[in-house]
Amino acid sequence: MSGYRLAKGGLVDRGRRLSFSFGGKSHFGFEGDTLASALIAEGVDVVGRSFKYHRPRGFVGAGVEEPNGIVQVGEGSRSTPNIKATTIPLYDGLVARSVNAWPNVNFDIGAVNDVMKRFIPAGFYYKTFMWPHWEIFEPTIRKAAGLGWAPEEPDADIYDKRHIHCDIFVAGGGPAGLAAALAAAESGLDVVIADDGRTLGGSLLWDRLGHDDEAGLRFAKEATARLEAAPNVTIITGGSVFGYYDHNYLAVRQLIKSPASHRENRGPAERVWKVRAQRVILATGAIERPLVFANNDRPGVMLTAAAQEYAMGYGTAVGRRAIVFANNDYAYRAALSLHDAGVEIALIVDPRTNPQGVWPTKARTAGLAVQDSSAIVDVHGEKRVTGATVARLKGEAADLGDRREVACDTILNSGGWTPRVHLFAQSGGKLQYDERFHAFRPKMSVQKEASAGACAGAFTVSEALDQGRAAAVAACQALGKPAGTPGLSYAPHEEELEPQAAFFRAPILKSGRKAWVDFQNDVTATDVELAARENYISVEHLKRYTTLGMASDQGKTSNLNGFAIMAKERGIDVGGVGTTKFRPPYEPATLGAIVGRRVGEFYNPIRRLPTERLQKELGADFDDWGGWARPNCYPKPGESHKDAIHREVRSTRSSVGLFEGSPLGKIEVSGQDAGTFLNRIFVNTASTLKPGKARYGIMANENGIVFDDGVFVRLSDDLFLCSTTSGGADHMYAWMEEWLQCEWVDLDVYVANVTTAWATFAIAGPQSQKSPR
Repeated sequence: MSGYRLAKGGLVDRGRRLSFSFGGKSHFGFEGDTLASALIAEGVDVVGRSFKYHRPRGFVGAGVEEPNGIVQVGEGSRSTPNIKATTIPLYDGLVARSVNAWPNVNFDIGAVNDVMKRFIPAGFYYKTFMWPHWEIFEPTIRKAAGLGWAPEEPDADIYDKRHIHCDIFVAGGGPAGLAAALAAAESGLDVVIADDGRTLGGSLLWDRLGHDDEAGLRFAKEATARLEAAPNVTIITGGSVFGYYDHNYLAVRQLIKSPASHRENRGPAERVWKVRAQRVILATGAIERPLVFANNDRPGVMLTAAAQEYAMGYGTAVGRRAIVFANNDYAYRAALSLHDAGVEIALIVDPRTNPQGVWPTKARTAGLAVQDSSAIVDVHGEKRVTGATVARLKGEAADLGDRREVACDTILNSGGWTPRVHLFAQSGGKLQYDERFHAFRPKMSVQKEASAGACAGAFTVSEALDQGRAAAVAACQALGKPAGTPGLSYAPHEEELEPQAAFFRAPILKSGRKAWVDFQNDVTATDVELAARENYISVEHLKRYTTLGMASDQGKTSNLNGFAIMAKERGIDVGGVGTTKFRPPYEPATLGAIVGRRVGEFYNPIRRLPTERLQKELGADFDDWGGWARPNCYPKPGESHKDAIHREVRSTRSSVGLFEGSPLGKIEVSGQDAGTFLNRIFVNTASTLKPGKARYGIMANENGIVFDDGVFVRLSDDLFLCSTTSGGADHMYAWMEEWLQCEWVDLDVYVANVTTAWATFAIAGPQSQKSPR
């Protein structure tokens, strides 16, 4: 166990101690921790098992990019599966456990798959289970699929939805987002800013540009206070923007309360905001991508920025002795921050030749050992890193004669930064590959949107602030308002960062060692190479054949590395490989949050007959028929349902019976072309029907399959009333609207569902035509 709580630092409240359990063991943390930061501080190394091979896994990231720390939170009716521990605010009494591990995360029977991994490479399921028949294997495979467990009890929590319209929507509360929101707020326009953190600030909360520089943190706090005081600004914290749809329509899932507080206050647990904005500013930042090297999935191998965030944001050290393996200057800055916080930096390994930037120079001046033109070619340890093999690079290979073993308990790696373009891609925007930082960035917007900050390729705080302000000025001008001057500025003192190297993958010391590309889906570098050999060279085919970038990860840390390996196999550049289509949700949203309060009767309200009260007085026995509460029969005391039905039938056939047909669908079709329209909808002809007459009609779909029937009546030359079955009214109405709006737009026709507007009765039997006495 190598993680521990630092003696000082972090934004947690050390005066408020919180107890929680993980895997049946008791732990504690502080107010302001996440479940991940508290587990690291408690020295918990293994937090999960990989999906396919069940290898032990530890934390890689500190936010939504986390691929390994997926847990089940809560118990009974408040149990929620497959949540990233890095996104769960710690609360007193929290109960969590690992998923995809049996009997427990430290001893998992499924780890036998790791021994057999040479026999179950990428795509093995397409080749192995076809003989003698797929159905023989299907039950076992489906049982093994998935991660967490869906609770069987009804959810005890309440979920809400809210629709909101605004002039400018800002996604992301980091430097660029804060700058954009501040400038837009001064214009008087309605502004909404959403961020998945509990407070606004993003990297300003933990990346201090040097351990003594807290100006960024002060700016974040002052900017947040300014926005909170503005009457035209709505702030959504703890809100992940998970979908960007047509016409600037965005969906935000907000975590409102912890389950512990639900027991005291029956307020909503989560809320989905449905936002419609005139202008959108994406300031979603970037994700540090890992490097691909042998055994890089061992617990203790982590992103450099994540380690810095845990130390500066939560006062938690991820290890005591670390190696930093990086191809960029930013990692040196992070290493210095960790060194100043008390973490021993055993060695900085850099594949570049003699890096001479400001930060590498500062690292050497501070006494940190740097080995350039080198790479980590193997990692030692099983459930925690114990050391690494470092070798000099000889072209693209390793000089195995010039290698050494370095003891450590943590390996921090950084392959550069990848802009978060998921929402931009969801909006329909076009991407381009940028050779400066070897990643895809926005090229052309399709909707009324602008990207600013790291998600647009601006990786310094100064650039992010400038782009955020510029995006707000442009948005305000487009809406006819001048952007204001916030009167709050921040000019960070930051040194220039040298360009990161085009280095994605390190050579491997021994054959048989695996280098992981996608941690969540257990995709290795050799899996990508196998896909190339078998001609799955399209990125969409690569994704489906290997599962690269699937599930809740959506390629956050894996896509670029996978594409780079494929590019090398094809002998082209990464931009020529392209990128997959990013799908919503960007971050998983619970079904409860999506459904909201539409559960039980609110999901499909039972409709009532106009005569329900009278029928109850007559002893009617009701049931659900097509969404309506309708009587089955009217049993007398001591009479069975069957006997009551037979009595009613005999009475009607010998005398007269009254039947309420109000639930039958009733759709008005009006307009000069109503007859022509119904000729196309019904198998029968409607245009020849005379006013006051009725005709039986059959409805068939475009495949000629009958899906409903009913009677249609012509009330006048341009007005028809069409009936449908009780359960088919809504579907039939939607069917008519679809053809009118999408195919036959030239017809002068209007349709209206008037099912609930009219009560109808049928009188049947040999005495039905006689006048009542």
